[in-house]
Amino acid sequence: MPKPDVTIPDAEPPADLVIEDVVVGETFDATVQSALDHLPDRFRRVVELVDIDGLTYQEADDVLGVPTGTVMSRLHRARKRLRTRLEQRGYRLGVEA
Repeated sequence: MPKPDVTIPDAEPPADLVIEDVVVGETFDATVQSALDHLPDRFRRVVELVDIDGLTYQEADDVLGVPTGTVMSRLHRARKRLRTRLEQRGYRLGVEA
């Protein structure tokens, strides 16, 4: 499977470029969904609650029945696993100096 390139070159992007069109598409969506599906339930659930559903850490800990610190650590670990999986699929995340 060819690795997608979602980095933006240093040159000025075209005026009509919509950045969402670069990163939000069927291939990217499927890759993110696959990465989410590969997370253990305890990590996937916290990502769904906080990053997708928009709950606060407190609201998420109420739903999950775990301390806020546990929500925060699971979210950190889940995001790290997602980032690693996306990078393995050829997506470069963040900006380079």
